[in-house]
Amino acid sequence: MFNHLQHNKFKLFALADLNGDLIFNQLSEKIAFGDSLVTPYYVVPKHADTTAKDTSLHKKIPPPEVDLQKLELARKNDSIRKIDSIKHEQLLYPSIPLYMFEESDSIQKLVKSTFPKDGMAILKFRFPVKHVRIVPINFDSVTPWHLEEFSKQRDSLTLWITRPKTDSLVLKVIADGKTLDTVTLAFEKKELSKRAAKKAVAEQLTLSNPAKYYGLNQFKDKLILTFSYPLARWNFSDILLVEEKDTLHPVVNFTDSLKRVIIVTHKWKEEKNYTLIFPDSIFYGITNLSQDTIKLTFKSTAERDFGNLVLTMKMENRPGQYILQLVNEKEITLYEERLVNKSGKVHFDYLVPGKYKIKAIHDRNFNGRWDTGNYRMKIQPEEVMYFPKIIDIKANWDVEEDWD
Repeated sequence: MFNHLQHNKFKLFALADLNGDLIFNQLSEKIAFGDSLVTPYYVVPKHADTTAKDTSLHKKIPPPEVDLQKLELARKNDSIRKIDSIKHEQLLYPSIPLYMFEESDSIQKLVKSTFPKDGMAILKFRFPVKHVRIVPINFDSVTPWHLEEFSKQRDSLTLWITRPKTDSLVLKVIADGKTLDTVTLAFEKKELSKRAAKKAVAEQLTLSNPAKYYGLNQFKDKLILTFSYPLARWNFSDILLVEEKDTLHPVVNFTDSLKRVIIVTHKWKEEKNYTLIFPDSIFYGITNLSQDTIKLTFKSTAERDFGNLVLTMKMENRPGQYILQLVNEKEITLYEERLVNKSGKVHFDYLVPGKYKIKAIHDRNFNGRWDTGNYRMKIQPEEVMYFPKIIDIKANWDVEEDWD
C-alpha cells in the first residue's frame, strides 16, 4: 500500500534489486510491472475530520468509479485487501496483481556438450531449435557418420556415432542457420585397477523395463521398451512372452526411425504375471554391442486399482488456449498435459491413487510451452494458475471438479 499520493497517474512495478542500485539492469533480477498506469483511490471518511482546516480539498478529488460486479468477484476470489485505519472504517480495495518473472537471454547458445559413452554425444541448447547441422572438422563427412535424436522439447540433441573407432569429435554446430560454436569432444575410457578389471563385465546392449516396479497400467499405457543404443540388426521372431503357463510370440514393432524404441502389443489381462524373454544375441546395436539372454518380468494391473478425475473447464470469462498440466504436489513430476481452448470436460483416467495438483498456463502465443516476459518490450509473462484444491485420487473412485 502506498499512502498520501498525489491525484495523478502512476507507473507500478516491482523489482528484486540484486545489486542495490534501484535500476533494472540485470537479466537475473526478477521484475513485475503493471500493463497500464494506475490512479490512487480516495474514499471520503465516514466521520469528518474536524481538525482539517479546509475539508473542501476532499471534494476536488472525485471518488473512483468501482465496478460492483468486479468488486464482488474479487471478494469471492480473495483478491482484495482489508485496510485498518483510525480515521476510516474497514475498507475493501480492488487489488492489482503483478506477475514477477525473470527475463531470459534471447541469444541462442550451445550450453553444454558431452561425450558420455562410446558412440554417443550430447549437445544441449539454451532454447529449442528447429534445424541443426553438424559439420565434423576432424574427419571426412561425405559418408554418413551419425544418427540424430532430439529431445521432446528439441533443446537437446543426441548424436549416435555410426563411424567405427570414433573416440574424438571436433564439430561445428549450426542451429537455425547460425553458427553457434565449434566444440571438441573426447571419449575417455576409465582405467580400472587389476582387481576391478577382473570383476568388470563387458559392456552389453541393455533394455529398459518401465513396468518392473509399478506394474503395467495396460488401460492407458503401452508396453514400450528402449534400447541403450539404436539397433543395426534384430530378430523379433525369437522373442517370447510367457503369460502364466502359456508361451506366446508377441507382436513387436519399432516406434521410431532410429530403431531404438520398440512396442510390444498384446491383449493384456488384468492382474497377470508376464515374462518377456529375449534370447542371446538377437539384437546388435550400432556399436556392434549385443546382449545376453534378457528376461523382463512384470505384472498387469486391475481396473479397480485406479481412480479417475473429470475436470469441467468453464472458460467463458477466460477465453484462449491453456496448457493444462497434472503434476504431483511438489511439481516435480508431470503426469499428463493437455491443450484446452474451450469449455468442456477434461478426463484424466486410470490415475494411481495419490495427491495431485492441476496447473494451467495461458499459452498466449500458441507455442505449447510457458514463455517468460520482457520488460523493455512490455511483454508480460504467460500467466500460470493453479486449481485451488489438492486433488486426492482414491482407488476405484471418480473425482469431479469445476474450474472457472
